Amino acid sequence: QLYYSDITASTQRLPNPDLKSERSFTADLGIKRGFDNNLNLGLTLFYTLWMDKIGFIIVDYGTPLKQQYQNIGEAESKGIEFQADKRFHENWSTFFNYTYNITRITENKANPQFVGNELPDMPGHKFNIGLTYERKGNFTGRALLRYVGSHYTDEKNTVKDNKGYQWKRDEYYVADMSFVKHIHLNNWYFKDIDLTFAIDNLF
Repeated sequence: QLYYSDITASTQRLPNPDLKSERSFTADLGIKRGFDNNLNLGLTLFYTLWMDKIGFIIVDYGTPLKQQYQNIGEAESKGIEFQADKRFHENWSTFFNYTYNITRITENKANPQFVGNELPDMPGHKFNIGLTYERKGNFTGRALLRYVGSHYTDEKNTVKDNKGYQWKRDEYYVADMSFVKHIHLNNWYFKDIDLTFAIDNLF
C-alpha cells in the first residue's frame, strides 16, 4: 500500500508513501442459550471504531482509471448478529445466522463530502443457512445457502460513473456443498486423513 503500484493501460493502482497505519477498537456483547431440545440460540451486539481508516479511493474515473489507498479518517461499524443451530436427529443438524451491519464514515478532514457514506464491501445484510449430515468419525456432508446484500465498492459510494459502469454491487445468493470423508489409519506416520470435495457457487 505504501510503495506497490500496478500500472496497466486501463487502470492504475498508485502507491501512497504518506499512508498512516490504521487503528481500531472493537467491543462485543453476546448472550447464548441452550435448550433441552438440542436448540441453541445466540445474540451478539458489536461496535467497531476505526482511526485513520484505510480506503481504496478512486482518484480519477478517466482512462486509465486511477485508484489509491488513502486514510479516510474515522469510521464506525455497529450492528447485531443472530445465530441458531439445532440437532434434530442423531446424524442431522441445521444452523442459521444473520448479520445486520451499519457502517458510516464519521470524520474526514481531507474529504468532508465522504462523511456519512457507507464503508465499501461491508453489506448491511448477510445470512447463512445450512444443513449438515454427519456420521461421527466417518463422513460429513453440508449444504449451505449464503446471502449477501447490496453494497458499495468505494468510499465515495459511487453507484455509476460517467461512463455508465456500475460500482455498487447488487445483492446475491450463493449455494455451496461440501463432503468430507474421515479415514482413520493405524500406522506410525498418518493417524487420520480427511478427504474433502467441495463445490462453491453450485448454480
